[in-house]
Amino acid sequence: MSLIIAHLLADFYLQTDYMVQDKLKNLKKHIFHHFLVNTAVLTGGWLLFYQENDPVTTVVWPVLFITGTHLIIDVMKIKLVDQFTAHENLNKLWFFY
Repeated sequence: MSLIIAHLLADFYLQTDYMVQDKLKNLKKHIFHHFLVNTAVLTGGWLLFYQENDPVTTVVWPVLFITGTHLIIDVMKIKLVDQFTAHENLNKLWFFY
């Protein structure tokens, strides 16, 4: 739960307009960054609290799920931004930023 809250804070309150524009240009770099951060956080959590659990279940699958869903959401956002940019009606996308 704390990972979700941290992600929401980072995406909606700490992310600058420059970061959003950079994400649109460098999606692979952005997704790789998420992969590394999620791997580090979940591995740290596993090492501190869940060593008796299987690391594949505790670290690998969650990292792949989080990174994969983030990729899908970001691709959808980019397509929507491109669609609305053509119509100059970006104010309908306020909930993405």
